Amino acid sequence: MRNYLAVIGVASALSSSAVLAQNAAADFWKKPGEVQRDAKGAIVYGEVKDASKFTMQVFDRGRTVTYHYAPNSLKILSAVTAGSTDEYLYGTNGEWDGLTVRVKTASFTLRAPRNGAVSAPGLPALSAARDSLGRDVTWSSDGVIVGRVDYDTAGQVQRFALGNAMTLEIMPAPGGATEVLRSPDGMIVSTTVGARRSTREFRYSLDLVADQLGLGSDWTNTVKVSENATGSLLTLSGSNGAVIAYVVSVGTTRAAFTADGKPLFYDVRLNYTDHASPSIGGDVAIDPTVKLQGLLPQRLVVAANGDAGVYVERPADGAIQSFWVSTANV
Repeated sequence: MRNYLAVIGVASALSSSAVLAQNAAADFWKKPGEVQRDAKGAIVYGEVKDASKFTMQVFDRGRTVTYHYAPNSLKILSAVTAGSTDEYLYGTNGEWDGLTVRVKTASFTLRAPRNGAVSAPGLPALSAARDSLGRDVTWSSDGVIVGRVDYDTAGQVQRFALGNAMTLEIMPAPGGATEVLRSPDGMIVSTTVGARRSTREFRYSLDLVADQLGLGSDWTNTVKVSENATGSLLTLSGSNGAVIAYVVSVGTTRAAFTADGKPLFYDVRLNYTDHASPSIGGDVAIDPTVKLQGLLPQRLVVAANGDAGVYVERPADGAIQSFWVSTANV
């Protein structure tokens, strides 16, 4: 009888959840779309819902996106813009975990579920191992560790290693920090980092594939970037306007592809802290993403051929902005 009651209890909970979801969907489609105006009365944001087709057209500062929903629900199936279409992908638990982005005649797929298992056609499986606090400890590509984080007892990041080939040691100091980059053969470089951060932001890194794409070492000064209306796709173009690569984003996870659809690399955000934790070795949680802003690598890049690298999006004065290892040099 106990098991029977437990099953009934679960069924009741699921039923209640389904009813709440249905009610929320019904309210959503009955409610008029939101409209926002500037000080002069001009519309800067607007929503137009069509409950008969389960679509919502969103106008946001000159750009329009049409969202298509599953009938009588809040589940988005696709988002159509002037130059691309996002097809939403869902896991077996019904949770959104990826996109297929279609642009011109090409399509690019990236899945990034919450468990840290990232996948894209043509790229090796990439996965994160996390500790009990939810912090990244290792990242593995096809079972081989490509990135490892070491923390001290207070929760601070001590070092970041790219496989067995390169290690960045970080030693905070008043007003800045010292970084030491080492290989198995010894120290490569040591630098003193100031507190002031660069005004320039590196939104992506092509260091691992610059040669493959025919770019020079100054690619940061020659590549132009544009973003689609949903923010799911970056288009990277050369000085002549020709498309060099596309970068697809699912949350904070990215995958890059050549203009004709060949996979290039993953680009994932590194998670060093659990913001929900009340304390890490003391009364106040240490958040290295704040204390070490501008020098702690924020993103890990893993290429299709196994090369790996990290970079800082807005480096501090004197900081190591990026470093990487190549299988060609092993």
